[in-house]
Parts: sequence; C-alpha cells; structure tokens
Amino acid sequence: MKKMHRSYIPIIFILLLTLIASGQEKPMKEWSDREYNEWAREFYRHRQAGWSFDKASMTLPPSVSGAIYRKTEGIMQGNRIVARIANFGSIGAPRRFPSVVWPKGTGRSVGYEFGPIVGAEVEDRNGNIVRIVSDAMIDGGERQNPNNPTGNVMGWEPLPGFAAERPNESVAISSRPESWPPAWREEGWPGRRGTGVITADEEFYYVMDDRWNDEFEYYPLQNEADSVRGLGIIMSVRGYQFAAGPAQDIIFLLYELTLREDAKPLDKVAVGMLGDPHMGGPANFADDYYGFDRPRNMVYTYDKPGSTNDYGVPWSEIGYLGFMFIEPPGADPREWLPLTSFRAPIYGSVSASQDERMWEMLIPNLGPDDPDPFIQQESDNLLIFGSGYFSLEPGQTQKFAIAILCGFDLQHLQQNSDVALRIAELDFQFARPPEPPTVYGVPGDQKVTIYWDGTRSENSIDPFTGVKDFEGFRVYRSEDGGVTWGKPITDNRGNQVMWEPLAIFDLDNEWSGTHPVESAPGIHFYLGENSGLEYMFVDSSLSLRNGVRYHYGVTAFDHGDTNLAPLENALNIDAINVVEVTPNSPPLGFQSATIDSLEHTSGSATGTFHLNVLDPFALKDEIYRVTFHSEPEKHFIITTTAGDTVISNSGTVRNFQINGERKYIFNGLELEVDDENAILLIPSQTSWIQGSANLHLTIERLSGFATDAGKYEIIFSDDYIDNSVAAFGSSARPIRFTVRDVSRDNVRIPIVYLRDGGEPDRIGHDDRILLLKDETLPINVGKVLWQITFRNPADANISPVNPSDGDIVQFTSSIPFNETKQDIYTIYTKSSYIETQQVTRSMLNDIKVVPNPYLTASQFELPTEFRTGRGERVIKFINLPAMCTIRIYTVAGEHVITLDHSGTLWGGSERSWNLLNKDGLDVAPGLYIFHVDAPGIGETIGRFAIIK
Repeated sequence: MKKMHRSYIPIIFILLLTLIASGQEKPMKEWSDREYNEWAREFYRHRQAGWSFDKASMTLPPSVSGAIYRKTEGIMQGNRIVARIANFGSIGAPRRFPSVVWPKGTGRSVGYEFGPIVGAEVEDRNGNIVRIVSDAMIDGGERQNPNNPTGNVMGWEPLPGFAAERPNESVAISSRPESWPPAWREEGWPGRRGTGVITADEEFYYVMDDRWNDEFEYYPLQNEADSVRGLGIIMSVRGYQFAAGPAQDIIFLLYELTLREDAKPLDKVAVGMLGDPHMGGPANFADDYYGFDRPRNMVYTYDKPGSTNDYGVPWSEIGYLGFMFIEPPGADPREWLPLTSFRAPIYGSVSASQDERMWEMLIPNLGPDDPDPFIQQESDNLLIFGSGYFSLEPGQTQKFAIAILCGFDLQHLQQNSDVALRIAELDFQFARPPEPPTVYGVPGDQKVTIYWDGTRSENSIDPFTGVKDFEGFRVYRSEDGGVTWGKPITDNRGNQVMWEPLAIFDLDNEWSGTHPVESAPGIHFYLGENSGLEYMFVDSSLSLRNGVRYHYGVTAFDHGDTNLAPLENALNIDAINVVEVTPNSPPLGFQSATIDSLEHTSGSATGTFHLNVLDPFALKDEIYRVTFHSEPEKHFIITTTAGDTVISNSGTVRNFQINGERKYIFNGLELEVDDENAILLIPSQTSWIQGSANLHLTIERLSGFATDAGKYEIIFSDDYIDNSVAAFGSSARPIRFTVRDVSRDNVRIPIVYLRDGGEPDRIGHDDRILLLKDETLPINVGKVLWQITFRNPADANISPVNPSDGDIVQFTSSIPFNETKQDIYTIYTKSSYIETQQVTRSMLNDIKVVPNPYLTASQFELPTEFRTGRGERVIKFINLPAMCTIRIYTVAGEHVITLDHSGTLWGGSERSWNLLNKDGLDVAPGLYIFHVDAPGIGETIGRFAIIK
C-alpha cells in the first residue's frame, strides 16, 4: 500500500471532524465515546515541527514550514489543587482525568476546562473590519471546528524549546527537572526573577502563539508573509502553586502577551479567560449554582444545595470553586490589566470558535453604573472574564492574571481570594517552606525504615523573606495511596487543614511548642519539643502488614515568625520527599549487608566516625576513601576505588558536628563525624615510652597560647642534637634533646629551654620547655603551643631518674581532622546476598497466600492518587525463596496460570497475582491449588479460596 501524501492529512482531519459534528452538531459533552475517541486520536497526535524559535527575541522566522509542534500535557500538584495543564493554553481537559481535582487525593473533579482568549479588531486584506479571537479551548474551540477551511489549528499552539523532548511527555514543571529542555538543566529554571529563581513551590512555563489562525484574510506581519497568520501575538504562560497553608487552595495563572517586532500595530485588543466548571463531577454539571463577588473580581460556583453528585459524598463536601481576575493592588494600571467584563452564557449557546460571539463576550460591562451580570442558576454555564480595550505596538508586552481557587465553603473561598490578592500585591511572591528532603524507604518484616537527606532543606533560604528559617522534619504515613496522611486536623469549622504526623524532629533552639500565629482558624502549628534532628525513622507499628503498600512522606518545616505561621512541604506521591514501601519478610537465605571495617589509613586525628547501615538493599561491595581538605573551610570528600565521587563537599566540619546536627547518608550508609572541638591533652596517651626516666610531667596550654594539636615526642641524647630559641629571658644554646610532631611526618618543633639549675643542658627538676609554633621573630606568648614542666616524683621514697640517651617521652593532644596531617579513612562494605545453601526444604512450608480467602477485595488493592474505578484485583504469595515457579490449578486439576518468581533482595519474598488466568480473563470463584517449585531446595503445595 502506498504511503498517504502529507497534503491529504488536513483534508482527512476536516472530514473526520465534519463527520463527528454532523447531524445535530452536538457539543462535546454529548459526544459518544466512539465520537470522542476518534477525535482525540487525531487531536492528541504528536507531530514534530520543522522550524526554530528564537527564545531571546521571542520571534519566529518570517517563513515557517513543517507540521505543528507537538502538544504536551502535565499534572500540576504543588498544593491541594491538582490540574492538567497543556502547552497550548488549556487548564483541565474534557473527559480526561485528572482535569481539575480538589482536594488532592479525593479524585473529585471541580473543573472541566479553562483557557485564555485574545481578540483584536483589525482590517483584513480586503478592507473589511473583522474581529479575530484566538482561543485555547479543546471543547468548542477552533481546534475542532468542522468549518475550518484548512485543517490548521486556529488558536494557540506551542512553540518549541520549552520542554524536554521524548521520552518526556510533560510540560516543563519546576519540580521535575526531567521535563526541562537540556539548556535549562545547565542554566537553571527560567524564573520571572532570573535564571535559577523558583518563586513558588511548583511552577510551569511555556510559550505559544496563534500563527496558524488563518480563518480570516488578515496577515499580521508588516511584510504580510503568507505563512504567519493570527494576530502576530506570542503569549508566555506561567502557573504558580504555593504549598503554604494560607495559599494551598490557589493556582495563579500569569499571562504575558507580546506583539512581534515585525507585526503590525493592534489598535483595539481585548483579552480574557474562559472557564467551564463542573461541581459535583463530570456527569453532574447541569445543576450548578453561581455567585459574582464584584469587589473581589471573582465568580464562584457550587453544586445545587442538597443535591447528589458523582462521588456519593454529602453535598457539603463538594465545596466551592472560584474564578478570579486579578489586578494587584497598587500596580501600574498598564502593567496588569483590570477586569472590565464578565458574562456567564449557557454551555452550547456560544463556543470559543465563534469569533464574533466571543468578541461580544469581551465587551466591557462592569462600569460603575452597570448592573451586576445576570447568571442563570441550576445550569451549566461558561464563565468569561475579560479586559479591554487597549492597543499593542510591535514589541510591546501586556500582562493579565487569573486565579483558580477552591474552598470548603463560601467563607473559606473568600478568605482564599483575599490571600490571592495579597500574594498578587507582593508581585506573586509568598513565603515558602524549606526545600523538601530526599526520602528513601527500606522494607522489613512488619516494619519499615525510612531515611532522608536533608541537606537542601537545612540550607534553604526563603526567597520571600531572605531568611534561613529551617526548623525541622515531620514524618507521615499514608495507607490509601496518598489520599490521607494520618489523623486529620481540622479548623474551627471542621475543615481538614493538616495531618497529624508520626514523628517530629526539630532543632534544639528558641523555637518549640505551639506557634503563636494561627495556620488556619483555630489551628496552631506544633513545632516539636527541641528533640534534635534525626534522619531516620523506624515504623514498627502493630498495624503494619507484610505485603501491603504504604507511602511515607517527610516534610521540612520552618519556624515562621511573629507574624507568619510555620510552613511545611506538600505531600505528593511522586515527589522526592515521598516513598512507597511494602514491608515483607526477606527472601529465604537472605544475608544482610555489613560494614566489614573502618580503618584510619593515614593521619593522627582523634575525632571519631560513626557508621550505621540504613539500607541493606542499597549497600554495595565497595571500598570508600574519606579525605579531609581545608579550603575554603575544613570539609571531607568521599570517593570509591573506581574514582567515583560519592560526596564532593561535606560542608564545614567543626565542633563535633557537620553543619549543625546533620549526618551524611550515601549508598545505604549513615555517617556521623565527631570532630574535636577543643585542643586538650589526652592523659592516656601521655607517658615515658622508652628508657628509665621517671620525672613527673606537667603539660599545659596557658592563656594566650597558640592553637595547635599534635602527637609529640621528646627524644633525649647524650650528644647535642638541637638548639633552643632565645626568648623569655633564656638564651639560645645547644641542647641534648629534640621535639618532633609525629602526626606531621616527624617535623621538628622549635623550643625555648628554661633551666632551673642542675646538670648543664640536661633536663632536671623544675626545668621547663616551651614548644613554639615557629621561630620567626618576635617570639611571644602567642607563638607558644605547650609548656612542659619536669619535676621529681611526688613520692619522696622514689629516687628521681633524669632522662638520658635514648629516653623518649610522648604526649598527645586531641587532634581535629586535618588535611595537613593527611587524615584518610577507608570504609569497607559488603552487600546483601542470598545464601541458598542455608535454605532448607522445611522452610517452604511457610509459603502462604494472603488474603485467604479472597473476599471481593484485598488490603493490597490500594488506590493511587488519581485512580478512578475498581482497579486491579490482587492477592500475594509470601515467604518465597528468591527463585521459584508458582503453578496454580483448579481443584479439578485444570491449569490456571504459571507465575515465574525471580525476586530481588527488595521484596523478593513475595509475588503478586492479579486474579487473571493465562488467557487474561478473570478467574471464577472457587477453591484453587498452588504448587511452588524452588530449584535446588524442593517443592510445596497449598490451597486458597476466591469468594466474589
């Protein structure tokens, strides 16, 4: 069969859309599944562009070729609103889940679709005055208009360079670097306030234009290039979500329109936002109620009081959805557009593809003498905000802002709208919690260990306040796929605003207990009790069950201040601070990882290392080398024998701690370093180590002395082997002893010799020597390291023996880790492994099926955050060896399915089965036999029942 010529594709698309929209030309909400699926297959196809876009100048070349740039979507979930976003302008998507969901985790949709519209009145090539409106709507927009003469999308389309290419399929989102194009990963997120500056907890960003909108004979470029149509406008789109409690129910949408440098001026322009909510669910859109809060520029909607909904919950739980046109107080009137129009037509009476009708929707109608717009109740309304009219000159930019916000009731919604206005007044900045920690999970037998790296959290600086206000960590557990995270904490109206954590670990400082500022009405954040920071939590709750999936989250929180309540991270199941763990017994023959040894390979430091195996599944057969460095401040680096760097810079090491109280986590190990915080003599390492001398030694560091540490030896001789330094009334002279620092390759230490009589040039009673840092002039007390005084034995019955040839005295001070003293440590680790020879045939008798019997559902069938419907059925075989084959039969001996099990160390003792037979069909209720064959070990047989 010959390939279809590319030029035929638009024609076929038109025919397909015409076929779908023929007859009654039904709105999309009334399409059958077949009609929608046929349309969606064509609409959501990805075609790669054959042209480039100059992001610096925001311009396209005069002529473009190739197909439309590929459409992408992403899920924004930086706070309690979850929204599908598309790089062609749409927020939410018809008949796709999630569209707009609130509160996160409930699966309850509140929004069908939202999108920006921009229109202008222009003169076409034939001298006619026409109104061109470019839209971003999927339902009712130009993109599925059957009267489209060319097949081009007569609306907003994405520009390339603003998201990663395949396999990424998401709009660029700040919290997911894998969605960024490569240049951003090197340079940093392109924030509004500069490269690398992320303002909100989660942001998205893309750019689009209307170059394919060729419905009218208008050519926007000054040279009237035929390949560029529309209005010549390029629109950048940013979305902001803040996780902070007061802002956790708001999405901000910031739009910037730039007229191309090579475009014709536009004298009469209007912009707007079209929204289509559906309170109560996607099949419950026809009975919504509405209100218009003119002082707040907000329309709101709620389900018919007392009505049912798609989710089977009480009416009061559906809540309110607000749609707000934001004009920041005090802003330059030209910088952010004001609201001038609002209308609420019934769905189906007007569509975004009808340019003239959409222009009518944007005509100003909110003057001081105009009445409030009429909104029909108990209906399915479109909500259209607008601002106009204004002009655009080539290269000029104009901005407008929208907020989508939710609330448990009208009062809560109004509070959130006031918060949104306050954030807008602060130029869309708000206080943020610290960066989230990176969390890891380790399954155990009816227990779970989680550990985390809090480096980024502890070093976070709030971009709004400029303060490093990290205070601690909170630990949570979810048993329902991220829907709930423990016992709910409610405000004074019964609305859930927080979750009760399993544990709190906070800095030991001036912040503790209940914070004085309310986080929500009647709710005050609990800061902890100065417990000190930890980086590991073991959950051995009696309620934990092997084979059940749990999610654990660790949030970082700050201490707030006298006017602001503390803030903590959000909990999203695909974020770095949440991990999924399924507790299990280890596979038969499991041998846990170990630390074979820790050796002080080089140097003389007296600080200590503490090592702990956190994750036996992550630990490797490895040799690690720890070396200390002094610039810019003392820190260490850890490398492997292959030369790979595990920790490139530990941060400053001092005072028994690393960066406060932080421990280091790498490759399944927890490392804590206790450095010396003072230079003190170690009595156990101070003595005569050679010879027969018995003089008593007093070794001191006096006020004003220099700071140094070392391991020193004083070596005596009958010959003159060194010279003393003239200072403190003592002259320089040859001496019969020398002092060496053995912790620094036996380097010579200059000394001052203060004699008190006795045999010339030999140490005796009351003689003193002063160890010097160096012998450069002037010699003063600041050059002295140690003073050693020699005295006769305190016991008068013991005759003093002065030092002679070959005698050596040694004394050691506490020695901090030091690069110049070449401190190097070596860590040897051994990974976990399976020792099959330790597995006996009798151990196979512990293999079981859970639950048994299976009754319509099991505890393992937990929903994910966005799942709808019944989901997959699951039972599990537990206590398995690492390698085996499971065969399942009916009691009549019919073979149902064979399951091969090749378990990893993590979860290697279990195998799930979805209750489908070898043909992919649901198995019938009844009694079943399972046979397990473990090579080299043996076989076992068991039975289980399925009851539906």
